[in-house]
Amino acid sequence: MQQSEPLEETSSGTSNVPTILAYPRILDFEDIPEIEGQFVYVIRHYVEEGLAIVIYRDLREGDVYLSVGDFDGKPIDLTDEKHPLYSAALEFVQHESSKFVAMMKVARIEKMILYISVNKDDWELVDLRSSLDKFYGPGMIRDLFSKIFPTQDVIKTVALDETVLEAIKRGKGSYKGDLILKCSKFKTVGRGRELLPLYARVKR
Repeated sequence: MQQSEPLEETSSGTSNVPTILAYPRILDFEDIPEIEGQFVYVIRHYVEEGLAIVIYRDLREGDVYLSVGDFDGKPIDLTDEKHPLYSAALEFVQHESSKFVAMMKVARIEKMILYISVNKDDWELVDLRSSLDKFYGPGMIRDLFSKIFPTQDVIKTVALDETVLEAIKRGKGSYKGDLILKCSKFKTVGRGRELLPLYARVKR
């Protein structure tokens, strides 16, 4: 397993995927009316900081390349013991990365960027990026990886009709506490020059 160089654009024409891409910002619920009417996963809010990890399998040479950074897309030096994410990064590289490589082989996945929320000893795989503008849906993340690694805490799936929207605003029952809403099928929304996932953060 090697430290990677930036991934090049593939011959199939998929978006160029740099070594590490920052985790995209999540808009507040009241600032994203586009999510109304969508079928979404209601997810327990997670810490929006942690590890961003590129795993790339060179299918011709058989090599595996690994790059580790933070949610801002900044590489983590695995010799810098003072870095706040040093222990988590080292733990992933030494003990967890092989599980993901094995799963990628089974699922025939060539490259991906993992986003792992890190809150002390509480880790969650919260997103998986396959290209510059494409993420796996929450259901696929759970189906592929929940047996080998903790994934985001899905409370329920629901269509965001007026009744549900009002219940979320009230924060009662299964909608209490801080939440993140993600469309079951990945979609994006534009904000100026930014193209963001159609996610919404609910903060009480």
